[in-house]
Amino acid sequence: MPITRMTSREIEAKYPLTQEKVAQIRQALKKEPDMTDADAPDLTVLINKGSAHKVIFPNKKQPKEAVNIRIDKDAVERLRASGAGWQTRLSAKISEWVNMSL
Repeated sequence: MPITRMTSREIEAKYPLTQEKVAQIRQALKKEPDMTDADAPDLTVLINKGSAHKVIFPNKKQPKEAVNIRIDKDAVERLRASGAGWQTRLSAKISEWVNMSL
């Protein structure tokens, strides 16, 4: 089955949703608007592999841990504007700062 890229308006036209469901989706997007980061696996690839529900990454010497933090909006905008891989660069800077502090 080929993968088709559609805008949210095209999806809504092809697969009509209730206004309540659309509101829930938009609310979820407000919480995490940037879902196209180069550090994150492409969902269409995972769906094709049949592993969308369970993502397995190769073992690493230093595995990363997912955490939620709150960062000033202007700082996040500047990070995202720096291009793909901004999350990895941020992680490296945090590690550098923590190692200098110890």
